[in-house]
Amino acid sequence: MLEWSKVEPKKYVDPLTGEGVTMRIRHVPDPVLKRKDVDVDGRDLDLIAREEMETYEEFQKLCEANSGILSEYDFDINKLRKLVIPA
Repeated sequence: MLEWSKVEPKKYVDPLTGEGVTMRIRHVPDPVLKRKDVDVDGRDLDLIAREEMETYEEFQKLCEANSGILSEYDFDINKLRKLVIPA
């Protein structure tokens, strides 16, 4: 329960009603047990996910495994050489 005290509350506004709700959201990614590196070769992230993975849940694992790169302010897929694919 103490880890929740470190999560900053954030106010979210419903675009339809305009009502605001203050929440604390804590994201805990699943650990990546196995992985392989794949050459991006200028392919879109969705195309890589479709070719290498089969379900939306696995696509989410792909994003979690590469969250550091994908969350960069000026992310450009063309500058990315390798992508981590969780197995």
